[in-house]
Order: sequence, then structure tokens, then C-alpha cells
Amino acid sequence: LEMAEALGLLKPKKNAPRTGATAEHYFDLFRDRLMFPIFSATSDVIGFGGRTLGDALPKYVNSSDSPVFNKSKVLYGIHETGKFIRAQDEAIVVEGYMDAISLYAAGIKNVVAILGTAFTPEHAKLLKRYTLNVKMLLDGDEAGISGAERSLPILLEAGLMPKGFVLPEKMDPDDYVKAKGADVLKAEIARAPELFNLLLTKRWMANYHGSASEKVQIVDEAAMALKNMQNRQLMDL
Repeated sequence: LEMAEALGLLKPKKNAPRTGATAEHYFDLFRDRLMFPIFSATSDVIGFGGRTLGDALPKYVNSSDSPVFNKSKVLYGIHETGKFIRAQDEAIVVEGYMDAISLYAAGIKNVVAILGTAFTPEHAKLLKRYTLNVKMLLDGDEAGISGAERSLPILLEAGLMPKGFVLPEKMDPDDYVKAKGADVLKAEIARAPELFNLLLTKRWMANYHGSASEKVQIVDEAAMALKNMQNRQLMDL
């Protein structure tokens, strides 16, 4: 019971004894959920995701950080998809494990997912073991674009070559594949623009009217993204 608690599977009930506790003193954090084991890159189970089988909120629950699991260092699916990423020399990054499973089932197998957290330097380092080419598959809402903006300097600082494709608003990868087909999504991913250029047009210049102050702001925002860029030759281009 103590180990299950440390791994984030159980939580003690209020006023439960700290010594001599038995099963009735705990409740199951993943009750009534479909379970998705989360594997490390070396294929060890280190955590779980759970999707509710009913209407309970939150819809998805991930294991809390534990001695063996830290979601800021884990990319879901890489134990299985790493070989496809290496073979295609390209990684597609999506938001959640259901997105990754949907793409994999549709035949897009060089995919990994972040787990309810922002993209981190640890994620970038892990990807760099497999490829330098990263494509972010982004939700078309404000959160998706903001996430890309935060990810760009991390990706560039790690020496990765990031591109991005923005899904239509209110569509996730599974919706897109069902509506358009896997081949259409593959084609969109293949011609995805540089993530820097995508942000330049969809974020930094979205409301640009040509004023001097706006130009200064755009330059400042671009400079922040490029500040610690590892590939100086790419910056010159």
C-alpha cells in the first residue's frame, strides 16, 4: 500500500492512520478509468494515464511525479515509436497519449506525446537521441499556439530543427484523421513550415499594421526565440 501511494496509484483517505493502514484507508485515484501504461524509453512501466469511463472530471488523469516517473522527462510512446522516428529521421509531437495512439493506428508511427505538461528541455534532449527533425502537431486554439511559442526557444537551444502544423480549430488529430484521412494529414505534415515562420505569421504578426512600435515588438519577440539558438548558421539564414 505504501509503495502504491508513493507511485501515485492510491491516496490515503482523510484521517487515515499513517501506520498500520489497510486497504480501506485508501481510495483508488484511477477508479472507473481505462488505463494506459506509460513506458520509459527502455520499456519499463513508470506511470499510468487514465481516461474516465463515464462523465467524471477530469476526463484524463496521469500519475503524479514519483521516484520513477517525471512527466517533464517522459515522451509517451517513444519505447515503441523510437525505431520509426530513427528510420524516418523525423519525430511528430502531439499533445496527449490519445492523439499519439490515433496517429499510430492510422499508420503515422513516428509520433510521441507530451503528458499534460509544457514541452521541456528534457523532452528536447530525449528527442535529439533519435532525430534532429521535429514537427509539432498543434491544436488550432490559443493554447496550442501559445504552447508552440514556449516550445520554439527550447527546441532551437537543443539544436533541433522544428516545424509545425496547426490543426483546424476545435479539431484534434483523431478528428482530423477521421474527417480528412491519414493521407491528407501526412501530406500536411510533410509540407509543414518552419515553426519560427509559423509563429511569425500566426502570432507575432497576427495584428500587424506596419507601425514602428509593432515592428520593434516583433523583432523583440523573434530575438527572444532565437537568443540561445545552438545552430548559428541556421540563424543567419
